[in-house]
Amino acid sequence: MTTTHKIVRSCSVYISHETLDPQAISAELGVTADKAFKKGDLHQVNCKATAYPHGVWVVESAQHVRSDSLEHHLRFIADFARQKASVLQRISASGYPVRARVYWDLGDDVLSAALDPDDLAAVCRVVSSIDLSVV
Repeated sequence: MTTTHKIVRSCSVYISHETLDPQAISAELGVTADKAFKKGDLHQVNCKATAYPHGVWVVESAQHVRSDSLEHHLRFIADFARQKASVLQRISASGYPVRARVYWDLGDDVLSAALDPDDLAAVCRVVSSIDLSVV
């Protein structure tokens, strides 16, 4: 029996901290998160209710970009970073780490991407790290 899995491809900007209030971050950025939760909110892990250990606010390209192009997904978070740079830097300076995450499921594909240095620079100016997972 062959099993299939959903291919997930996304770039995101996320902010996490033990005391993070997602609604306050949304208000400060003027953007509703694609995913958000507070410390203690419950979610299912292996059919068991588990509390999140910290709050998280995420804007995710997969919710906005209808393309399998890594370049298009990176451009989405780069544009977000450019538009919200001063606010993201202020949030980061107040002790809430701002990070980028790239999760790229290759499925049966081969990854070949020509990433725009200006897009990478825009993201790097506002994040403390970029987590990269290619599976």
